[in-house]
Amino acid sequence: MPVMVWAGGRVTLDTCPTSHVTSESIALLEEFYAWKLLGAGSVYDLPARLVEAIFVLEKELRTERNDGPK
Repeated sequence: MPVMVWAGGRVTLDTCPTSHVTSESIALLEEFYAWKLLGAGSVYDLPARLVEAIFVLEKELRTERNDGPK
């Protein structure tokens, strides 16, 4: 039976979360931050992978703001 190593909100992992962080995921987080900081421009001019990341991160951010950190 796996042992929980890390938990945050609705997410639990049985391995160290550091091993799940890639250079691509860091780049997507930085792109999301810049997109939010600079006024959330048109998603129609962005690559599909980045748009998907923006939508997922925006949904999670709104969920955490509405429900509060768990």
